[in-house]
Amino acid sequence: MRIATLVLPCLLLSVMIASSAAPVSAFDELSGLSMEMTPTEVTSGSSMDLKVTLHNNNDRSIYVTSLTVQIYDGSMWSSMDEYKLYSINPSDGLIPAMGSKQFTISGKAPNYVGICSVAVTLSATMEGSMNSSIGLLTSSIIINPDMTGGLVFAGALLLLPLSAIVVVIIIVVVVLGRRKAPSSSSQSRCHGCGEPLPPGGSYCPRCGRSL
Repeated sequence: MRIATLVLPCLLLSVMIASSAAPVSAFDELSGLSMEMTPTEVTSGSSMDLKVTLHNNNDRSIYVTSLTVQIYDGSMWSSMDEYKLYSINPSDGLIPAMGSKQFTISGKAPNYVGICSVAVTLSATMEGSMNSSIGLLTSSIIINPDMTGGLVFAGALLLLPLSAIVVVIIIVVVVLGRRKAPSSSSQSRCHGCGEPLPPGGSYCPRCGRSL
């Protein structure tokens, strides 16, 4: 009897606590959302189209009214870039129960190289509810260096010394050519008409006088 008198108040207390607990909010129901994001790799500083696919694992539809994507460096302290979709039409933001919806956000990738964290914040309303709730989903993305710009820069660095070498060769050829060219003042001339005589010639090509 003593055991029964001890157990009964405990059971009544647990029932009272359970009955007074707050009902599950819409924010908790948004935890039934899962996310996929593509692409998983982008090029630093290039244009990109982030495709965020939300999967609604709830038994009620969800209406997404706004969506924000923030890309952080590895620290997650301050975002490098932010991309937003505001005032989404109800028909465009509808995610049916147990269904999926894809949202596309265009922008420019951060000028950063490495693995970055992505935070997707969305404002949504559950079917049958008038209150808008906020949910947070996370992902990651790899930002690769701009190899095209790097190759162009490296090519320019290689062309500079090559161009200098070509210029030096041209200057040397021109100088040596001028030194080797026979001067008209040093050529033999015909004693009759003064015409320059060809090397090794035996007569003047102009007047025909023998040398």
